[in-house]
This record gives sequence, C-alpha cells and structure tokens, in this order.
Amino acid sequence: MFFNKDNNGALELHNLTGIYFASNDFKAIEGELLDAEREVVSIVGTDILSKAEDAYANGTDEEFVRAVQLPMACLAMQRYFQQTSVSHEDAGRKIKAGDDEKVPFEWMLDRDDRALREKYYRALDALFAYLEKSEMEEWQNSFVYQNKKRSIVKDIHTFESVYPIEQSHYTFFMLLPLIVEVQTTKLKRALGDAWTRINGEAVADGDAALLFCARRAAILNAIVLAVERWSIEVFPQSVARRFMPTYQGNRANKSASIEEMEWYLGKLKGQANEAMQDLLSEVAGGNLYAEYPLMPENDRSKKYFDAGM
Repeated sequence: MFFNKDNNGALELHNLTGIYFASNDFKAIEGELLDAEREVVSIVGTDILSKAEDAYANGTDEEFVRAVQLPMACLAMQRYFQQTSVSHEDAGRKIKAGDDEKVPFEWMLDRDDRALREKYYRALDALFAYLEKSEMEEWQNSFVYQNKKRSIVKDIHTFESVYPIEQSHYTFFMLLPLIVEVQTTKLKRALGDAWTRINGEAVADGDAALLFCARRAAILNAIVLAVERWSIEVFPQSVARRFMPTYQGNRANKSASIEEMEWYLGKLKGQANEAMQDLLSEVAGGNLYAEYPLMPENDRSKKYFDAGM
C-alpha cells in the first residue's frame, strides 16, 4: 500500500495533511485510502502510481511522493469524516458528544465537507502542475497527456485566455477529452482543408487568427458539453461558482438550482454559437456572407428590378 510505512500510517497522514490525528487508528481509514487511490489513478494513470510507489518504498523523490499522496489523503479523509459523523450501532445511527463537546449544525458539516473537497482539488492541481514541469516519461505516455497532444489547446494559459478556470490544472485536463471531441465533431467539418493549417506543431503567422477562433470555439463548446453531462460537484468551487449567479453567504455550500444551470447554460450556448460563427467567418476570409450577396445585381438598362424573390 502507498501509506503506512513502518506501521506509522496515522502519523504519515497527520504530517501530510495537518488534519488527521496521529493518535487515530490507521486501519479505520485504510479502506477509504484504497478507494481514493483507485480514483486518483483513474485520473493520472497507473504508471504514475507505480513510479511513486517505488520512490516511496526506496525513500527517494519525496516531493513527487507527496504530490501523489496528498490528493488521495484528502479524498479519503473527506469520505472517512462523513461516515464517522454518526456511529452505526445495532439500534441504528447515533450521535455521541461528551460534556465538553457540541454536535455541529448541518450547515457546518456541509461547509467542512466542501472545504475538504476543495483541498482535494487543490492537491490534484498541484499534482498536475508537478507532472507538467517534470516531463517524466510515464506522464508523457499517459492517456491524459496524449489528449493534450491531440488538442489544439496545449496548455492551461491558452485555455484561460478564453475561459478563466482559476489556474485549475485538474479542470483543464478534465476538459481536454471534450475539446478533442469538439474538434472531431465540429471543427474539422467546419474548417475543411483549413484544419491541417492549425493542427500541427508549427502554425504560420498568417493563420494565427484562425487558430485563435478555433481554440475559442473548441473551449466554449467543450464547457457546454461539460455542463450538460456532468454534475457540478466535479468542478472545483472556484469554477462551479460561475454556474450560480446567486452565490453568496451561506449558499456557498449549495449546488446551483436547475433554473440557475439552465440560465448559465443558455449563456454558454450563445457564446459557443457565436464562436463558431466567428470561426466560419475567418475561414471565409473575414466575411461569412462574402459568397452570398444580400441583394442580386441589377442593371440600370433593364426595365425590371430583380428583388431576388
């Protein structure tokens, strides 16, 4: 297992997170750690975990090991604390509190859950940022990195020039498969032969505007797909806040309502459609309707006026 070296798992979690008590029984959270490990591996790939496990066993590359361990620990703790908020006994679920303790209100538990979830997302952001800087072979061969190679949006800075995501590397890599899908289903068909001019390592200076329009269309349409397909809970709070125009105060822990989601989705679809029209206009040389005259040409020498009806 990726934790509990020398049977000091609880102390490891405490040193890693600053939250988990070193005096806690490590076995109580062990199952949640295994589940969290599987989830993180599904995001970054098995080769990354194998390399991190080797470094952990050999006591090398502590920065890399910590970067991989931290999101697992944060996710495991959130799920563990949710389960231990009540005790499960033969007579049913109970809440226990000593004389010097108080049972937290539901909104306190919700806010704490969200804070732990945000800590998990930030840990994933840090892991992705580390992997991007490391250029390790296991990362560059991963399915996640391969999606980036297939995408015309190559980095988070390019993405944020169109749609800010608070420097969330996790959100960026999560959206990459949708960007690749939009490229396949929309952009290639819209661009025709012009697609090959922007889908390469080097793009001519004369195609810079075309590339920008294509990236904008890909990003906005990918976000539309994400909002339509995914729960808002998969987004970090800084990104999810955009879906909630009434986000304030104690509403910080509540998901967007259906009306709010539909309102925001409508705005996104409008921007995505506008981006596609701008792309088509750029393909047509800056005038989408250049080959479609608004009125037919008329000759003054002719007796009748052709209105094109």
